[in-house]
Amino acid sequence: MKRVDEMKGKGLYIAAGVVLVLALVCLFTGEIQAFGGGVVIAAALAAYGQWKKGHPETSELRTIEGREGSKTIRETVSYSLVFPVRKTELVSIRSRRCPVGHSFGEWNEKVHRGAAQSDRFEKAAHECLGLISYDVDTGTAEVSGSTGTKYTTTLDYCSCPDFEKRSKPCKHIYFLALQMGYTSEDFYNN
Repeated sequence: MKRVDEMKGKGLYIAAGVVLVLALVCLFTGEIQAFGGGVVIAAALAAYGQWKKGHPETSELRTIEGREGSKTIRETVSYSLVFPVRKTELVSIRSRRCPVGHSFGEWNEKVHRGAAQSDRFEKAAHECLGLISYDVDTGTAEVSGSTGTKYTTTLDYCSCPDFEKRSKPCKHIYFLALQMGYTSEDFYNN
């Protein structure tokens, strides 16, 4: 493993060396134009390697406060050739109202009782759901469902068919609550 770590970041220099060797072969075989082109390419690879060394990937965590809570995002800047590529990733969210009593949103605590609700909570905790975005002022999130479909979700509403049919917390609402710091004790220890 140590050998691999020593080689990290050396790829462009190795490529420049290989191109230079091939250019020398061209020189010895009388291909002067190919030799010149190889030297130019080798120099460009080495120069880019040196430039890239001075422009490493950077990553910064920022917390954004809002009326309903806060979110922490990671902003990363890397480079594709010489062009900066910025990526923003949602790391965590927190509710200002978490936890209050044994429920969340406008729900009565009794809504969480029953096997069907317990099953939805378990799905929220264990299925592959994703938090795509979160608005700290409105408390609205975009949640990716287990099939990849995106739903608009708050602690009181979800655009998924399950919520539309039953008007009770669905797995996406429970998932959002879990992301905000609520735990099963907030729902079931009464």
